[in-house]
Amino acid sequence: MIYRLLREDQMCPIVGGEHGPRDCPQATNVHCAECGYRWECDDTGPANTPIYKYAGECEQCESTAIVLDRCAECPILELEWQRQNSAVGRWLEHLLLLDFEVKHFPTAQVITVEDATGLRILDQERNKYQIEKQKSDIEKMEEQRRVKQQMQRRSAEAF
Repeated sequence: MIYRLLREDQMCPIVGGEHGPRDCPQATNVHCAECGYRWECDDTGPANTPIYKYAGECEQCESTAIVLDRCAECPILELEWQRQNSAVGRWLEHLLLLDFEVKHFPTAQVITVEDATGLRILDQERNKYQIEKQKSDIEKMEEQRRVKQQMQRRSAEAF
């Protein structure tokens, strides 16, 4: 579950991406963050534009605090459900809170052996994820450099 949590932006089989449901063509349901009213919109627009400009203001309270819901097939919904409803998910939530408290409020806390093991695994998984991300970023930069060099060679050959 930790592995999936750290990589949730890569879980979507349709688009993935850092913009979550804004990148998903199947995500069309929105709700008002103020009153909870829900409706479906035809177009959610690009991720860099406020969604209310496409979905409109809330018909109930005229708020512009509109949130795009994930599509029904989104695997992140299952992950969120597991985090809230399974014993492992609730323990993970406990570990995340404990991790935050230990880092930000360093007082003498009593930590069980199970929690200490969980925190160690959480730390290891975060480190693995950071290494993967760094390798991926390096590969992307190298690919961009190769493409740029090829374009420069082609440009030089054309003249």
